[in-house]
Amino acid sequence: MDAMPGLRISVSAVPSMPVAQSVEMEPSSPDDWEIIQLHAGYLESDILRQPCTTYKPNGSCVHLVMDDDEILIHPLMVATLLGTHDITGDIALVASVWDDAADATTRPTCVGRLRASTDVAFDSCGLSPTIQSELGLSSLSHVRLRWLTHPPLLPLCILLTPLSAIDNVIDRFLSWSQSCGLMYVLSSQNRITLDTDMQVVVTIQFNDPNHETAVPTAASSPDEYVIVGDGFYLPRRQDVAMGTATQQDAVGAVVIPDQLVTFPGMEPIVTTLWKRLFPVLGRDGCGVRTRMGSVSPPGSIVLHGPRGTGKSSVLAALQSKCKLSFGVMCDTVAVPCRDLRGLKMDSVKAALTAAFDRATHLAPCLVTLDDIDALMPPEDDTSGAAGMSEQSRRLAEHVAAHHAAAIVSQVDSTCDSNWPVFATACSKKSVAVVATAREAQSMHPLLRTCGLFDRPIALSLPDAVARECILRGLVNRAEAVYPPTDEQVQGAVQKTEGFSVRDLTQVVDRAVHHATIHTRQSTTQDRMSLDLLAGLEGFTPAALRGVELFKSSVQWSDIGGLYDIRQTLKDTLELPTKYGRLYAAAPIKLPSGLLLFGPPGCGKTLLANAVANECGLNFISVKG
Repeated sequence: MDAMPGLRISVSAVPSMPVAQSVEMEPSSPDDWEIIQLHAGYLESDILRQPCTTYKPNGSCVHLVMDDDEILIHPLMVATLLGTHDITGDIALVASVWDDAADATTRPTCVGRLRASTDVAFDSCGLSPTIQSELGLSSLSHVRLRWLTHPPLLPLCILLTPLSAIDNVIDRFLSWSQSCGLMYVLSSQNRITLDTDMQVVVTIQFNDPNHETAVPTAASSPDEYVIVGDGFYLPRRQDVAMGTATQQDAVGAVVIPDQLVTFPGMEPIVTTLWKRLFPVLGRDGCGVRTRMGSVSPPGSIVLHGPRGTGKSSVLAALQSKCKLSFGVMCDTVAVPCRDLRGLKMDSVKAALTAAFDRATHLAPCLVTLDDIDALMPPEDDTSGAAGMSEQSRRLAEHVAAHHAAAIVSQVDSTCDSNWPVFATACSKKSVAVVATAREAQSMHPLLRTCGLFDRPIALSLPDAVARECILRGLVNRAEAVYPPTDEQVQGAVQKTEGFSVRDLTQVVDRAVHHATIHTRQSTTQDRMSLDLLAGLEGFTPAALRGVELFKSSVQWSDIGGLYDIRQTLKDTLELPTKYGRLYAAAPIKLPSGLLLFGPPGCGKTLLANAVANECGLNFISVKG
């Protein structure tokens, strides 16, 4: 450098330089032994501290993976890799992107083969169980895929095999195995079945045949490579680190995919919510919305209804549908607002901020705010409620700001992208928010403005058809008893008018307990059928608690005569209740009321008592 002034050099810092623990020297002449003995202290003190410059290949040293270490991607991303295998139950579907701001030092790395499959959703990939255990991943986790940066590797040799009949395959394999002088042991774990279109690399371990445990030595290394099939290129010998065989752990339990959570009788409301959310979370819906010029997604949904109507159950079914539906496969973030009530303002804001930040990081994502009216009710100007109103207003402004920030970041990412329109719409981040409340007006007015929770959906009490579906679904879960007959189910449907989903669940639980007690008290071992009417004895639904209902034991057979009037009452009140499906499909209008008039003692009160007992309706008596 002194002889060449003005020479440009490059200086870079080397982080965490490795320190050599030992240096092995091999003397080339007898004089070298004398030099080493005379300068032993200098060698130990100075040479070991000198940096050793080595030139490593561009790619990192990798471990040759097994056949099941593969990564499945959508064929649109890599059009040259076409797979023919289907996804098994062990494959976990994860997202293939994450935020660049995450800490790169804490990311584990694993190498595997890349294969395309039409069973994988766009912007997602499927990982084998081995890669799942190495990276510690679960379903819907975020990973990053990248190509290994190394130059193209040249094959060591090319074996040309002429085409022949299938029968000669065994003969050729036997002739090859007999021509080698070494012994090969094929264990049951390494046994494979070769098909005509199968591509596989067979790695042979050379073990000592005389050793009892057949543990390979450190000096054992394969001399040749065996290729079955085509399409694979062998690496160079200096790029492959050969080690001894290690004992592998036992294969873990098979990963069972999550089952779709369903609630009988609530499918229509779940379908309605899904149609509203798919344009926000679904990739097809995002593409159509972007193509039509609507960049920002529609407003959020508020599901309102009285307590016990199944709002939380609907949210659970909706979350499961978002996680397991092909084309969406998004994660969900649940915020129980009722549990946050009573905490300090800073704690509540921190919880809401963490939920929205996590949803933005996992986008596309669904955020559920259960019982939002319990945390952010409308403002009350009465004395003593000023502090609560101020807290509700500040929390509503906080939620509105985070909701708007998620939409703005989504629009900015769409406008700044250089991808085509549909690719941008399918890959941009979308966050959908669904809240539940008792009424649409029971939450803060700031949250009901345009662009926020401006799409209310009412969840009313189940009708006769829905009650029948709910009762049958709840009975099917009770596997310890025989299901009731159709007549018993229809009778329970008639007597549960005005019952909520929670009330029906309690009725079935009471019936199961009643059947269990009678089964234990009986002398026979036969199981009793589930009697839903026994669960209704002494039970009052939540909506009728505190209301005095008129109860009667008069039946139609207790009334003598009055056949025409009895038939009119049956056609008007009893038959529409029992056969609600037929009357709903018929183009007729049912009467809204009846008037019984006549002199005292003609049977008006007796007929009313029979109607209250036989029709299965809630009967409120008003005298005077």
